[in-house]
Amino acid sequence: RARIRYGRSPEAHLDNVPTLYFRPEDLYVEQAGRRVLLQQRLLDARRSVSEMLALGQLAAERKSADLPQVALADGLLTIWRQDWAAADAELVREQFQEALDAIASRRLPLAAYISTPHSHWVIDLLRRAAACRAAESPCPAGCVAGGCALDGLLDVHLFEKLAAGQRTAVFEVVGRDAERYGSQNRTHFFYIHVDREIARVEVPAWVAEDGSALDLVHAAIWDQARRGQGYPVALARAHEQAIVAAADRRAFEQLVTEALARAGVPASASEKQISKSLRAV
Repeated sequence: RARIRYGRSPEAHLDNVPTLYFRPEDLYVEQAGRRVLLQQRLLDARRSVSEMLALGQLAAERKSADLPQVALADGLLTIWRQDWAAADAELVREQFQEALDAIASRRLPLAAYISTPHSHWVIDLLRRAAACRAAESPCPAGCVAGGCALDGLLDVHLFEKLAAGQRTAVFEVVGRDAERYGSQNRTHFFYIHVDREIARVEVPAWVAEDGSALDLVHAAIWDQARRGQGYPVALARAHEQAIVAAADRRAFEQLVTEALARAGVPASASEKQISKSLRAV
């Protein structure tokens, strides 16, 4: 995580808080009446919960109420997947909502940043507005026989004409999944031209409905992207904290082995890993 302050007294606080899962209750979940090994999707969701909780903690530690502040996350403001079957998926969703609610209660504008988005929600909206693929002829969208003028287009193609720093209108995500986190956390989004790309920014409903908070998010994203040469510098620094560099990997693995040993859990490298550490022909 990264907390960066600008202004007359600039400062930066960078750190990471790793979590080691090794207990049976951490590694297995209930699925269809039996215990199965935790899969990557649910593990990713747990990480998203931890990251949002960390943002909430940073919000609680706010020291300068006189300075405008924004909380930035990487990715989406939702973690729900319809294909989840694990019994604790609902618990993870509840924890994520609690983290969102905690940030909202402190009125700290929250935004999630998606670089190189491949979504086509606005394109789909145009299809619907133009009665695309309807029986009427000619097609209001300018389609020709055997094809659609909107086929293959993404939202970013639609907004390529935005000037640097400009954003689109705000759109609301509708549907059952959009209501899973409470009305104040319903996902809204806009696209913004950050000079090198068109990025998508998601905000909760309470930010979208507050003009001042929305303007602050817009300004912060644009400022951060310029400082980071096309990508928000705070997110870039946070990513760096989450990566285990090659030079640190052996020390990190030793720390994990020692932690497991203290817990009475045996840890050993695979034969393949051992062979990689030996130099012989």
